[in-house]
Amino acid sequence: MTDRPRTDHSQRGPHKDGGTKPNKFRDKDIDPARIAARDVLRAVLASPWHLVRGTVLALPSLLVAASVTVVVGGISWWLLDTRRLELTPPGNASWVYHAVLALATAAGLATLWSGPLARRTRLGARRTLERLAPGRTGAAVVIALCLVGIGVAAVLVATGEPTWWWPLPGPPSLA
Repeated sequence: MTDRPRTDHSQRGPHKDGGTKPNKFRDKDIDPARIAARDVLRAVLASPWHLVRGTVLALPSLLVAASVTVVVGGISWWLLDTRRLELTPPGNASWVYHAVLALATAAGLATLWSGPLARRTRLGARRTLERLAPGRTGAAVVIALCLVGIGVAAVLVATGEPTWWWPLPGPPSLA
């Protein structure tokens, strides 16, 4: 350990000289006026590689999330469909099935967000949102849109709208 004062840089990593090197993109040390045209061209040409790499690195997390969704949703749906579990006797109300779908989806998304090799995905999502919705105002707009979406879904469930199963022909029958 050295006695140097450490500045707080996020995303610091090991450097070849044994110390640490801050991530220049994260710390915004690059002057946009100094970006050459060839750098833009190189970034555009490298885009397919980054797309393939990102897809391959997301596969483990996607597979685990899909498994969690199928297990949580499948077991819950089976319990409800075979009447082994009745939350609103006699029989289960339609909102119970909507709640099972929401629970399975939430479990899958939580697993996808925190699953294996998901750190780079979270970092990419954070950087994308920083560009698309900058600052507190952008974050407030994104949160408001999410809350509106949740409200619309809640209203549809409360009014008894049937679940749209497209492209599937209908709900699973596990009885």
